[in-house]
Formats: sequence, C-alpha cells, structure tokens
Amino acid sequence: MEKTNDYLKVKEDVNVKKLIESNERILFSDTIEKFSPFGWKQTRSIVVTDKSLYNIKKTSLKRRIIISCISAITSSKDKNSQEFVLHIPSEYDYRYASQRKDELIKLIRSLYSTITGRDLPLYLIDQDSLKDFAASKSESKKGIFRLPDKCFLVEESPRKAKVKEVKSDDGKMVGLQDFKVMKKLSKGIFSSTFLVKKLKDSQFYVMKQINKSMLLEQKIEIKINPEKAIKERSSHPFLLELKYGFQDASNIYFVAKYYKGGELYNYLLERKRFTEDTTRFYAAQIALGLGELHDKKLIYRNLKPEKILIDEDGYLAIIDFEFAKILDTTQVGVFYGTAEYLAPEILNGSEYNKQVDWWAFGILIYEMLVGYPPFRCRNSLMLYELITKSELSFPDPKKVGIELTSEAKDIIMRLLKKKPEERLGAKDDINEVLSHSFFKSINTGKLLQKELVPEIKPVVTFDTDAFPDSNTELD
Repeated sequence: MEKTNDYLKVKEDVNVKKLIESNERILFSDTIEKFSPFGWKQTRSIVVTDKSLYNIKKTSLKRRIIISCISAITSSKDKNSQEFVLHIPSEYDYRYASQRKDELIKLIRSLYSTITGRDLPLYLIDQDSLKDFAASKSESKKGIFRLPDKCFLVEESPRKAKVKEVKSDDGKMVGLQDFKVMKKLSKGIFSSTFLVKKLKDSQFYVMKQINKSMLLEQKIEIKINPEKAIKERSSHPFLLELKYGFQDASNIYFVAKYYKGGELYNYLLERKRFTEDTTRFYAAQIALGLGELHDKKLIYRNLKPEKILIDEDGYLAIIDFEFAKILDTTQVGVFYGTAEYLAPEILNGSEYNKQVDWWAFGILIYEMLVGYPPFRCRNSLMLYELITKSELSFPDPKKVGIELTSEAKDIIMRLLKKKPEERLGAKDDINEVLSHSFFKSINTGKLLQKELVPEIKPVVTFDTDAFPDSNTELD
C-alpha cells in the first residue's frame, strides 16, 4: 500500500474532499505551481489518489487527470529547478513546479506501474526551464510532440517477460515459443513485421510485434487485448485473417495469414495509377471491409495503400487494426492517421466518427486513379490548410492525359465533402457508398465469394526452402 502524505490535510477539508471521486483513496496533497501557456505561474492544490491526479484552485476543480492516461514525465535535473512536465495523450502537456517534485514523480510512476503493469517513461533534462518540452492544446491537436530525445530517457531495470498465451482452434495454448522467425519484412515507428514459421506444422505466417514503450513515448495510448481480439474478430474476406494473439511485458504480438502478393502500394508504385475497372475492383473490397468494421462499432483511422495486402489470387485485405477505435457516437480530438488521408474534422480538433474512414476512402480512390493524393505539400501545416480549406480539383486531361469518368469524379467529390454530415456514407454507411453508380458493374455477391477475375494477379515466387537455417531474431 502506498504511503499517504496529505500535506494539505484535504481529508479533513469537506469542500475539497467532495471534489474527489468517492471510490478513490487520497495518497498525496500539496501546493503546486502550474504554468499557463504564456509562462505565468498559477498557484494550485494538487491531490493524488490511487487512480487520478486533481488540479484544484481553492475549492474549484480545474482538471482531473487519469493516471493511466499519462504517457511520460519530463523532469529537470537542475538542483535549483522544481519543474516537471506531465505528457497527456488525450489532452495536452502540463508543466508544473513543486518543492516535493521527486516525491510526487516517484508516487505517480509507482501508481502508473500498479495500474497498467508497465513503467512510466521518465526523461531527465539539464535545463532548469521545461517550457520547450510542454506541448500546448493547439499543438497536441495538430500532432506536434515535445518529448525529449531518447538519450534523456531513464533506463529501467529489465523485467522478465511473462508471455500470455492464447488457445488455438484445437484448444491448445499457443505462444511465442511456438514460432521460428524466418525474416524481417518491415519496420515501422511502433512495430516490426516478421515472416514466421509455426514449428508444429511448418506453416508460414506473418507476425506483427508492437512495441508498448514506443507507443507511450509518442504519446499514443493503445488498448489492445490480443487474446480478446482473436476471439471477437469476425471472419471477413477483406479483413486481415488473424490466427493468434499474445503479449509479454514489452510487446504485443499478432500472428496472421501470410499474404504472398504484398502491399497494394507496390502495385500502384509500379503502374503509376490503376485503370478505373481495377480501382473499382479494389475499392469495392475496401468499402466492404470498412463497412464490416463500422458494423462492429469500429472506426479504422489508418487507411492508405500500405495498409492493404494482396493475396496470391489478386484479392485484398485491410491490415493493422491497432489504431482502430471502438466508437458509440463520436471521438473528440484524438489525432491519428497519415497526414494526406486525415479528414478536416480531425485536423480541426472537432468531434469525429466513422465518416473519417469514408474521407480516407475517397482520398484512396483518387490516388488509385490519378497516382497521387488530391492534397499534397511537404510542409505539414500548409498541407493541413489545403485539406481543411482548399477546393478539390482534378488533373487537366489535356496536360496529363488522365481522363476520369463522371461517375469516378462524382463519388470522389461526394466522399470528400468537408462537412462529415454531407459526406457519402453519412446516412446509411456501406449501403449508401456501394449504391453509388461508380459501383454499378460490381456484383457484390460474387465479389465476396471471390468469383470475379482480377485484372492484376500477383506472380508469386515465394520459396519456403529459401531460408531453412534462418537465425533472424525479434526486435
């Protein structure tokens, strides 16, 4: 049990105690200074419970911070500095100064570990002022992070990984020990992907290793129960076919079907752009996949060509669901996705829902037909300005030789409405989208049964004997 240091004696203050959730236990209270966005110091009372941190002005609650929502702490090493910063993914960063800074940080980190089972990253900085490491509310909405460099991260004592296993279809437990890593396929910011072989039957799969600490460092909160995800995932021909899921102290692992054709991105890169028939064939499958997710109360939030794989028969599957969000109505201000595919409402920090997926779908159709997205700029702030304010335009067919049919232009324009309530799919989701004339030649029943003949069929040259003695290891 955590030691109680109620320096302000809030347990005896009825006016303050009533601000605290009744099921929470008070562990710490003290006077603290909070810095405004302009650098002004504001005197506050801080109360820490076993679940939350309360920022109180006299007898008024200014903010309640859930401890599990803190992604990292930055503190000054300067002995004369009392400053530290709490990095909050769902809001913005809080810059404080406290005479009991070390005691407070130790308590918060201990509580975080108890609640989440993980270490809360701590950065120690030489500067006495931490103003450069606290992201404002507007910056957080735009995805601007102010975490220090990794070299300032305090190394933790390594934990012994305890692997949680999951039952396979035959009822036996499956874990990391059941696979041999054959080859690294790709590496991203938060995860790495490997080709693996299941030792029992020598079948090849793809294993995705998601690094928990990297997500925390980048202020991204992820809530994944891989075992539950496997059990609850409904089978759909155009969504990644998951086989197994498990985790240890450092990583989350998903094992899925190996799609031998590779990424849709590579086919688009090779051909520059697709014909309208090929685009329609792929787009219908993507729409059906998104519709299935929406039916399960999920928004995908990460659609782009790199997140779509092709199997050996030429059909596709949407992959990577770690940023999918369970959603009943709306989600406020959480900044996810790839810049060129972000919907205006996300960039504006507004409430958003599954309509962000249909916006990204419209961007993808445009890119498949034209060869590049409709809004492009190397400067991210200028790109966001284009997405939120610029009118949609199509290439001049006389100059670039790209002639789009009226049906193709119309579906793109209707999907890329700035106001989500006016966007195609806002009223009846997948049914409304597939009812558009652009898809009139698609037989949805045959498509779901994979009875249509693709224009592009991958040439698969995968040799399972190419690396029998592989010594590749996980990250």
